[in-house]
Amino acid sequence: MIASLILCVMVGVLTFYQVFKQGLFSTTIMAVWTLVAAMIAFNYYGVLHELLLKYGLAGYPTETATLLGLFIITLLILRLLSDQFIKGNMKFTMLIDRIGSAGMSLLSSLIMTGMIAIGFQMLPLPAKILGYDKYPNIAPSNVDQNLSDFNAKLGSEKRLFPYGDSLVFTLVKQASGSTFAGSAPLGRFHPDLLQELYMNRLLLSKESGSRVEAAPTALRVKSARLIESTVVDAQQSRNISINADEVLIEVTVEIIPGGDKKNPGASDVDRKIRYLMGNFRMISYDLEEGKTGYVRYPLGIFNSAVNIVDLSNFDEIYIPAIMEETKLLFAWPGDLKTYPPQYLEFKRWARDKMPTLNQTQPSGSN
Repeated sequence: MIASLILCVMVGVLTFYQVFKQGLFSTTIMAVWTLVAAMIAFNYYGVLHELLLKYGLAGYPTETATLLGLFIITLLILRLLSDQFIKGNMKFTMLIDRIGSAGMSLLSSLIMTGMIAIGFQMLPLPAKILGYDKYPNIAPSNVDQNLSDFNAKLGSEKRLFPYGDSLVFTLVKQASGSTFAGSAPLGRFHPDLLQELYMNRLLLSKESGSRVEAAPTALRVKSARLIESTVVDAQQSRNISINADEVLIEVTVEIIPGGDKKNPGASDVDRKIRYLMGNFRMISYDLEEGKTGYVRYPLGIFNSAVNIVDLSNFDEIYIPAIMEETKLLFAWPGDLKTYPPQYLEFKRWARDKMPTLNQTQPSGSN
């Protein structure tokens, strides 16, 4: 695929340059600073981007620009400071120097190209980018497996060779729960960022030009309740099946359209709201520091009057009426003490707290 070829060439060029232009000591410093810059960028890009969204200054490329901008600026500053204050060098034998510098150069090159790959996956592009499709065989919603079987609905996963994006996210997620811990670990809200970015881009595969970002205040969770009665599949006219240790939760949401720079909301330029089930995520996490969050996507749109659910594939588009309430149905772990639903997220940036189950959330809770 073209994307992998481009990244491999970039890794090769960066690695070759560092091995033959710098020694082991210099490449080790570069590898450390590259990793530190990636962690700092991930720690602060969300805060900056959310601030831009709040004031209507964010556009489609803003998330990528803030992430890569912070990464590049931080790396340049750290490298210049190290060159300024570390004047000496360490000498090694030729064999140790070449092998060691190759390893350190490869690590820093993978991190740099991984950051670029993640940045491109944040752009408003279709799910398939330059021949790369993370889930090329998305299964239909009426798969034989239980409906909550996430892997069954998505199909087999393909990672982006040479796996720099996966490496970066894994390292940053681990570090954000310990050494580089901020107000909240990265894994709390984004246990799998690459999957989340893919799900969001599915909308553009079906509806080019539609917004893939929503303003932070564009979602309101009005109520949530456990469904203890039988639920029927609207398409197959049969009772739906979930795992024995799971429960069904109905969540009533309102999507705020907005319409100007100060209040961008969630509507497209034609004032319509478009979304997929993959644009919603219900999140649970343990408040203990460093714990990875737990995420589920909706099974479909729920009609509570007759207990019927319209089971949806992840790439099926819905266009509700403006200010229309939407009822989503989730399959959720039955152990609600271990996995209490904490937040519902829409199009990555609109997020609202989940009310206590079976209770209505008061107005203006965002």
